[in-house]
Amino acid sequence: MSPALEDVNKKEFSFGWLAMKLLGKGLYSNAWSALSELIANGFDAGASSVHVFIDLSNKPRSRIEIFDDGSGMSEDQLEIYTKVGFNKRNEPFPAGMEASDIMGRKGIGKLGALFLSNDYYIVTKIDGITTSWQMTYIENPENEDEKPYINEVDECPPIQCSEEWNKINSGTLLILKNVDLSGYGDKAIDSLNTKVANAFSIGEKDSRKILLSIKSYPEQPIAFEEVQKKIAFGNFAFLTTFEGNPRNLQTELKKYEDHEVKIPFPDKTQGNFNHSLKIEQISIRDSYSWIDENKKQQSLPYLLYGWIGIHSTLVQKIAQENDSRYLKNTYHNPIQLRLYVRNKLAIENLLPMIQNNQTYANYIEGEVHFDLLDNDKLPDIATSNRQSMDESDERMEILKNLLRPLLNKLIKQRVELANSIKEEQKKRKDKIKDNAKQAFAQEVEKDISNIPNMEESLRSNLAATIINKVKGDVVAKDEYLIFLSHASDDVFFSDFFYYLLLKKGVNSNEIFYTSRDGKTEEDYKRLTILQKQIKENIVKTNTLIVFLTGKNFLKSQYCMFEGGAGWATRATLGYEIGALEYEDIPAYLMEGEEIRTLFYKSNDIILDPTRYNAGVSLLNTMIDHINTGRNISGKSNINKFDLIEFPDKAELIRSGKEITDYMDPLILEYWEAYISSEKDNYIAKHYL
Repeated sequence: MSPALEDVNKKEFSFGWLAMKLLGKGLYSNAWSALSELIANGFDAGASSVHVFIDLSNKPRSRIEIFDDGSGMSEDQLEIYTKVGFNKRNEPFPAGMEASDIMGRKGIGKLGALFLSNDYYIVTKIDGITTSWQMTYIENPENEDEKPYINEVDECPPIQCSEEWNKINSGTLLILKNVDLSGYGDKAIDSLNTKVANAFSIGEKDSRKILLSIKSYPEQPIAFEEVQKKIAFGNFAFLTTFEGNPRNLQTELKKYEDHEVKIPFPDKTQGNFNHSLKIEQISIRDSYSWIDENKKQQSLPYLLYGWIGIHSTLVQKIAQENDSRYLKNTYHNPIQLRLYVRNKLAIENLLPMIQNNQTYANYIEGEVHFDLLDNDKLPDIATSNRQSMDESDERMEILKNLLRPLLNKLIKQRVELANSIKEEQKKRKDKIKDNAKQAFAQEVEKDISNIPNMEESLRSNLAATIINKVKGDVVAKDEYLIFLSHASDDVFFSDFFYYLLLKKGVNSNEIFYTSRDGKTEEDYKRLTILQKQIKENIVKTNTLIVFLTGKNFLKSQYCMFEGGAGWATRATLGYEIGALEYEDIPAYLMEGEEIRTLFYKSNDIILDPTRYNAGVSLLNTMIDHINTGRNISGKSNINKFDLIEFPDKAELIRSGKEITDYMDPLILEYWEAYISSEKDNYIAKHYL
């Protein structure tokens, strides 16, 4: 780099290095707030776009380039740049701007650069003519009043975003070197887009843009994307908007009129409650009066605009189903009432100032604009870093008094909705109880009808006695579950049924299957763990046990334990058996029970018409069981597989088709994936 032209152009700051250090480090709570202040400076310079580039490939020595297409800085404006603490609204405005367009007021936003780096450059361009300046900040313990300065240099360090910067005819570029971002993890980096977007609220008359590019590794190409707000309007239950809102916001909100949101019932087993978003528009216009220094009455009209809503749910999974833009984590909390003044964030969250402790107050989100708080005719009440305002000021009290009834109304609406949800949940629970008792009665009659050598009159009396019992205070089981008992070494066989049922629409929580997601018997090392699970699933729920037996079933103590528990609990009623061959089935399970599937034949595991329909029958029995539970809960049923009337051999030859052409493609797909691909190894290991 060429030597500095210190003797020609050197401009000192108006404060010594110690004061600058205290100001720079004390103004901002984090790097993103400082970046937002530098972006605001670009807009105040008349920029239509501000680019922010962050090179994180070496986090402790990160590099940030911020550049705009504003007016650039002349020699006189660079003199102003070194002033700290002045009303920038009294300075000449860039062409096309008015005093009301200027966000800054104190002239200290430039210190955002000093917060981030002690080693930065200013490159400014006017009508294609560029000058470069270096910030020199050297702490001198022997002279605390020694002033930092900028001095002109022949050239600046290489610009990483030179392609975009070179397209700009006039503007300003900041190159911040050695920025320590080592404490900012992936989630903090991901939140930058949202943080920057929420720092501004640019009206419809503007075409101003913020473009962001983050480089995480050296070879990553530079690619800018426009920063945009991501408000989860689709997760609100009630929303209040104001007259005077920009047209683009009105258009956005119109999409959500009568938008349906899901709200989980307090009892999570009941599913979700559906509610249509209600949007109300109001107008808040008035005037503020005061006595000026000449004891004359003065008045200013004011307008409150923006929106305030109350979320339907804060359960992240459901909220994101309502609107994928909903996000809440350590670095981003959407539950805020953001205050904007002159299109810039003034207070990140007003809610604590209003001190509303009602139920559902923590469901509120909103963005309100109140420019009366920063009118040039009135005193400046912003804190030094412009991240808060004097709460005791009369104008702040006006704002809080305007907002309180709006918040109270939203909370009241959400409380009433919660009461409606509780009432609906009670109705559903009562309905489920009734359905469960009816289903129980049908099962009792079916089970008793299977008892041999019992007179018909005795069967009827026994069924009536049991059913009358359950119609009293006894609660029938309303949870229906499938228990797939199998040996982990036969998992290729049980996986076929499990994953086929899932694909058909059965939920994983409707099937107890120890080998799901790669689990094996080793995950249930102590029989007490399995015993507890079996008791939960067999005794407490209405469980259909399906024994899927292969060569390893009789060898497994776990399988024998499951079989014994199922046999003892159900007394040979209420379970099904699917087997590769008879020899794989415990004798005590075979008494009086239909063996649905015997796939092994002549050193092969086959799917011929007989075995296909037997397998479909077993699958449909499991689906029927789950549908019984779903009918009780009022949930949608799962479609069953079709039993096939296969052609005889002559018809098949005449048709020119293969026998598999008549089978369900889904069954064939899963047979190929789980059975055909594994059977040769299995047969070689266990049968040959």
